[in-house]
Amino acid sequence: MSNIILNVDDELKRECELLFNELGLDINEAVILFLEASVKNNDIPFSYQLNNTNLSKVSDALIKKYLDAYRELAK
Repeated sequence: MSNIILNVDDELKRECELLFNELGLDINEAVILFLEASVKNNDIPFSYQLNNTNLSKVSDALIKKYLDAYRELAK
């Protein structure tokens, strides 16, 4: 058995606990259901699209990564 540690906003955690409790689950069980559905369907089990904000975050992270690598090589 493996452990997964997640950092989650306190408010999101509280809201998830309330929701999952109503569904008869705890957060651990809900995460396991998500992981199992992902593997079974070979995909994320809900629709997800990059919006401009997400795309900007991804591109900013890639640019930073490559700039950092370039600066290391330039030393």
